[in-house]
Amino acid sequence: MPKVVNSEEITKSILGMSLKLFAQKGYNGLSMRGLAQELKMTTGTLYHYFKNKDELYQKIFTEFTLDDSQELLTIIENTKTFEERLDLFLEFLIKKETYFKEILLITLDANKLTPANVNMTGFFKMAVHIYESALMKTFKLKDPAQANFIFDYLLGQFCRSILLPNTKIDFKILRAYLVQMEPKNASH
Repeated sequence: MPKVVNSEEITKSILGMSLKLFAQKGYNGLSMRGLAQELKMTTGTLYHYFKNKDELYQKIFTEFTLDDSQELLTIIENTKTFEERLDLFLEFLIKKETYFKEILLITLDANKLTPANVNMTGFFKMAVHIYESALMKTFKLKDPAQANFIFDYLLGQFCRSILLPNTKIDFKILRAYLVQMEPKNASH
């Protein structure tokens, strides 16, 4: 009897384990052969699921970006007030701080040697758009510039905590900014 393989489950497993490996070794520090060895599978098996490292990386980033956005929107879905959404958003960031720093490190590393790569640039723009759209929905923002500011502020905070490892991310400034932006009827 042939072995039943859950392709979707294997793909998710490869993506999750590869994220950690990219974060540890850097995008440019891993080859498909090296990834296959670390994942304890043959190179052929890895190529069966992903045609190259760029596709694997983009799939990781796309899947996790969409998952993050959906997770945040699900968390705030039943909130009644702006304050509740704000508290849950900040808890979400704190809970996923290490993960977001890993994603940022991988992104910077992947972009380091290919800054003119149009495919990566378009790909990164798409990911930023997904995150900013989630911010607009979370805080019921009307102006995309506000979501852009929040996203850029968070990038800066995560970069700072990477560069200064003993620095704790302080969300008080972000909280104060978001409270000022609260739409007048956001609690209903």
